[in-house]
Amino acid sequence: MKYSELINALKNLINYEPKQIELCRILDIKPTAMSARVQRNSDFNLDEIKKIEQKYNIKIKQTDGYITLKYFVKNINFNNKNALDGEFIEYKLPIEIFPYNAKDNTYSMCRVKMYDMKPLINYDDFVILESNSKMQIENGELYIFSYDKQVYLKRLCKNINQIVVLSENPDFTTQYIEKNQIEKLNLIGKVICHGRICEEYIK
Repeated sequence: MKYSELINALKNLINYEPKQIELCRILDIKPTAMSARVQRNSDFNLDEIKKIEQKYNIKIKQTDGYITLKYFVKNINFNNKNALDGEFIEYKLPIEIFPYNAKDNTYSMCRVKMYDMKPLINYDDFVILESNSKMQIENGELYIFSYDKQVYLKRLCKNINQIVVLSENPDFTTQYIEKNQIEKLNLIGKVICHGRICEEYIK
């Protein structure tokens, strides 16, 4: 596991980033050696990872450094409830840009042709979606979801007896899904990244 992957894992597992000197004490290595590892983004061996796990009483999940992502090559169709069931190409992206539990989820990417979320998400921007079988609404997060045979990209907020559906663009009104209609809402994916992505970055 490389230094950047280790730090990313520790930030998620113990909620802070250990300083280099702290890792030096745990692994019994000199600060100059640790500094060299940081600069080269070197690997930590299994024995070293075990020492860190024992120190913080955690289990660090090993990864191969990349996540496979499905890029849906056709523009997303917001009038089709199966919008992300079309033609796609698989790419590998560095795991560092994903959340720590990335291996437990499925990732997809599409280009959006809409104005609802402008200026946050502009016409022709990419969005990267995270999904899994246990996905639930996290208050205030962005989702692509289907409802009543149409697909939307909106911010969802939980109210006492309803879901509030928000657009960033003030030209679009706030909508509400009442409690007795929530079963019609199907989450397709949570937006974890959006914007203009340099396609040369994709392997």
